Parts: sequence; structure tokens; C-alpha cells
Amino acid sequence: FTDKDRKVDVLASKILELALSGPSNTSLVKTLPEGTKLNSLKIKNGVAYVDFNEAFTKGLKDSSETVFIAYSVANTLTEFKNVSRVAITCNGNKIESSACNFSDLLRNTEIITDIESALPKTDYSENVFLEIELE
Repeated sequence: FTDKDRKVDVLASKILELALSGPSNTSLVKTLPEGTKLNSLKIKNGVAYVDFNEAFTKGLKDSSETVFIAYSVANTLTEFKNVSRVAITCNGNKIESSACNFSDLLRNTEIITDIESALPKTDYSENVFLEIELE
């Protein structure tokens, strides 16, 4: 592992920890299953190796939800320019799924929502006047 990889490991781990706690924006939904904990994250040769606890696989209920969960992790980590692929395991074990290959996830831009469309809509229909005292 290079020093650059170690630094990205730390930052990527912090970002996944924030994702595990869920969004502060109420227009967004938490993508990772409840109770999921990050066991480890290492980056080597462009691949982010992510290991979660058993709560991660318990949250993989149907195929569309599984794909959404897997790519929420992959899309987050491939934001780093030295990460092109993501491999996810559970307690060090390979995750078997017919919905997607957890051992080799690439970026999936089809499920990415731009932040503008996720922001709450503001109703400007009311006339609002601010009283500002000028000096």
C-alpha cells in the first residue's frame, strides 16, 4: 500500500461512516441497512476492499434494493480518482447475490440523483417581506 492509498483509506472510511449514520437532508433516504458497521476498508491497485458486519447482508432483501445498496457504496467510493472498482464482503466472506457481483462493482451512474433534485422544494407563492433597517 502506498502512503496515498492509506490517506484515501482513512478519508473513505470516514465517508462510509457518515453514510452509515444516514443523511441529514430529510429529502434523502439512508441507503445502508440499519445496524451495518464498517469492519475495514483498504484500497489497493484501484480497488476499494470494503468489509461490513452481518447486518449489511441481512438488509439485502430484494434484488432492486440489493443493487441500490451495493451501488450506493460503489458510487461513493469511486468518487475518489484512485478508486475504479469496489469489492464488498461481510465479515471477510464473499457475498453471494444474483442481483449483482459484490466482488467487482463499477460506478453506476444510472442510480445517481443530482443534489438539486434532492433538495426540498421551496414554496415562493406567499408574498414575504423582510423589514430591514437601513443605516
